[in-house]
Amino acid sequence: MFNSILRGWHQYYGRFYESAMSAVWKHLNDYLTGWHKTRARQAPGRLALKFPEAF
Repeated sequence: MFNSILRGWHQYYGRFYESAMSAVWKHLNDYLTGWHKTRARQAPGRLALKFPEAF
C-alpha cells in the first residue's frame, strides 16, 4: 500500500530535500506504531475465537 508512494517520495525528496525525509519517516513510523498497537490488542481475542481449544 505505502511502498510505491514512499519510494517516489524517497527518490524525489531524498535527492533534493533530504532534511524533509526525517519528518516523513517519523510520521510514517508513528502511524505504523499506532496501527500495530491496535492490532496487538485485538490479536488475543481473535486467536481465542479462531482456536478455542488452544486456551
